[in-house]
Amino acid sequence: HRSAVRRLGSRAPTATRPGTERMEAFMLRHLTAYMLGIAGMFAIGLAGAGPAAAEKRVALVIGNSAYAHTAPLKNPSNDATDIGQTLRDLGFEVIDGTDLSKRNMMRKIRTFAGKVQGADVGLFYYAGHGLQVNGRNFLAPVDAKLSSDVDLDLEAVELNLVLKQLERSSRLSLVFLDACRYNPLAMQLAQSLALRHISEP
Repeated sequence: HRSAVRRLGSRAPTATRPGTERMEAFMLRHLTAYMLGIAGMFAIGLAGAGPAAAEKRVALVIGNSAYAHTAPLKNPSNDATDIGQTLRDLGFEVIDGTDLSKRNMMRKIRTFAGKVQGADVGLFYYAGHGLQVNGRNFLAPVDAKLSSDVDLDLEAVELNLVLKQLERSSRLSLVFLDACRYNPLAMQLAQSLALRHISEP
C-alpha cells in the first residue's frame, strides 16, 4: 500500500485585494493540474500493469465555505465542485459535497468507506478550515463552533478517520489538503485552552 500526502496552499477570509481573484484563479488551475497530474500518473501506471488491473478509482471531495460561527471562505466549495467534475472526467467515482455539517460530513465519509473497498486508487481532497491540536489534525464542518477542547470530538472531524479508510481499502492513497490551520476557529479554541490552564490550581 502506498500513500501520498500533500498540503497545498492556505485559505484566507472572504475579503480580497484588487487582482487577487485573477491570482486565485491562476493558482487553482495550477493546483488542479498538479493534483490531477499525480492522480493520472498513478492511474496510467496501474493501467499499464496489464489486464489484471481493475482500475477502480474512488474519490472523496469536500469543500466547506459557508461557516456559521466564523468568517466564510471564498473558494473551497467552488474548488471542490471543479475538482470533483475533473476527477469524474478521469474515470473516478466521486463522492462529493460542499458546505457540509458534521452530520453530513460523516455520511459522506461512510459512503466513501463503502465505495473505496478494493480500489486501486483512493483519493481524498478537502478544502476549508482545519486545525491541529496535540498532534491530531481536524477538519471543520460548517456548523463547528469549537468553544472548548471537548468540542473537537463532538463538532470536528478527525483527519485520521478518513486516512484509515484509505489505508485499509485502496492500493494507492492520494490525500490533498487545502486547509489553513491558522484561522478564527483555531484561535478561539487556543484562547479557551489558555484560559482553562490559567484557572487550574
